[in-house]
Amino acid sequence: MKKGFTLVELLATIVILGVVSVVTIPVVTDILERVEMNNYRNSVYGLLRAVEAAHTEEGVTTSEYIIQDGVIEPSIDFTGKINGSGTISYDENEKTTIKIGNDKMCATKAPNKKQITVTKGKCQ
Repeated sequence: MKKGFTLVELLATIVILGVVSVVTIPVVTDILERVEMNNYRNSVYGLLRAVEAAHTEEGVTTSEYIIQDGVIEPSIDFTGKINGSGTISYDENEKTTIKIGNDKMCATKAPNKKQITVTKGKCQ
């Protein structure tokens, strides 16, 4: 009585595993990219809330904040972390414009919009 697997059975198993990995790797990569973009969007929303709080609660009159490698000037009370560089403009009508990005993605918001949009690639 033989014990073990034949070469054909082992090759069939390897082929099946290869097909499964070819199908699943792009799906998993796409999911991870979307999660990373959502995390970035949430960080920018946190920064936006900190800017709005500085203007409404503390009476700050700064109209533009510059983010350079995650450092915000002028400084505001923001406990989160922003990976990237860009600007946040706050006008006299309490409308904000955002353009912050890094090597992988770009977060933007027009003054007449409420939503922050994150896209792949560097900011233009």
